[in-house]
Amino acid sequence: MKKFNFIMYALVVITTLNAQSDRVSGKIRGRVVDSPSKNPLAGANVLVLPVGSGRGTMTNEDGEFVLPNLMTGRYNVKVSYMGYASTTIQDIDVSPGGTTEILFSLKCFLFELIDLLN
Repeated sequence: MKKFNFIMYALVVITTLNAQSDRVSGKIRGRVVDSPSKNPLAGANVLVLPVGSGRGTMTNEDGEFVLPNLMTGRYNVKVSYMGYASTTIQDIDVSPGGTTEILFSLKCFLFELIDLLN
């Protein structure tokens, strides 16, 4: 009986701690697309800056990503993809238990080069 009570107590504590972590953290969910066509960019690198924070992910086949378990605060997120200009969105607000949605629309380097030449 003591063993059963201990297991039940442990489950209650773990569940409570897990619920508490959702109250102090949130997540950033987003999508990365090609600027002119709006087609998803699968495999794009998504990084929380500074890079030393160690937080990042890649987009799925639909160009979508999720950065979970971010502490409440403001974040800068950078997206890079081969052949496209990197883009950074600054001051993304993450609230406790919330999900912040963002959209990255990347321009191809060719378009960047044409803009520089004109």
